[in-house]
Amino acid sequence: MSTEIVPADRNHRRLVLLATLLLSIGGFVLLAVLNGQIRGIKAAAQEDLPEAVDRMLRLTAVIAWVGGLAFVGAAVWLWRLGQRVRRSGRYPPEGMKVIRDTPVRTGSDAQSVANVATMAAIMCLMLGTGGMWYLYDLAAAALGR
Repeated sequence: MSTEIVPADRNHRRLVLLATLLLSIGGFVLLAVLNGQIRGIKAAAQEDLPEAVDRMLRLTAVIAWVGGLAFVGAAVWLWRLGQRVRRSGRYPPEGMKVIRDTPVRTGSDAQSVANVATMAAIMCLMLGTGGMWYLYDLAAAALGR
């Protein structure tokens, strides 16, 4: 009995690795910018506390929006994956590029993958919407706004 294998797509693997590298570098740059913003807010708090509070709330709003959009984007991708697996009855679904040789799962194994992807999508959506709103609301309450 032979198991069907979806072969890895080398170009897709390179693209995924490049995207991961670029996102990591971008994340480190954003952390450095964020650190500078926080230092500026701390300095402003010594001179004009209401202005520092306003700057902190604006920064929190930006962080919440960026984080929320990232979670919602992941939710959309995971939801679509779960639906494709459910419709095709196999994982990976027909035509999906993979970054390593992947054995095809069918039947209940494929449905399990679809269920995990769907649940992860729901969790990402909850974090991306409610979680980010809660982050901003918490910051506003802590800052007395």
